[in-house]
Amino acid sequence: MHGDIRFSVPNTPGRLAQAARVLGDAGVNIGGIGCDLRPGEKWGFIHFQVDDVEKAVRALEATGHEILDVHEVERVQIEDRPGALAELCQSYNDRGDNIEVLYVGTDNHIIVGTESMRKPFYGRRMDQTTYTDRRTSTES
Repeated sequence: MHGDIRFSVPNTPGRLAQAARVLGDAGVNIGGIGCDLRPGEKWGFIHFQVDDVEKAVRALEATGHEILDVHEVERVQIEDRPGALAELCQSYNDRGDNIEVLYVGTDNHIIVGTESMRKPFYGRRMDQTTYTDRRTSTES
């Protein structure tokens, strides 16, 4: 299964690199990434598309990352030309499926997660989320 893992990080230098390193060290390949790290805000969201969701979740949680959501996704090969993204999105619309997750992956792939792909994820609500400042030994 291709999966999208969404987690939060404190918005400080090196956090994206640290999370990517954690997955690399665990042998998990990242096939796509989406981030929302806004200047001036204390935290941000990262989306990683991975093939081994369970291994990725274990590795990230073991290093203090809080997983907010796991979503099944498709990796769709797309041609790099005007209108290709519109056609892809329209194909989901034509099937009556609402897109919830969408970002660019490696090798001209688009990562797409829809409502019908969603499986229950029992995590924390945003108002219950805490952020850690714990860093791995490689960041010291």
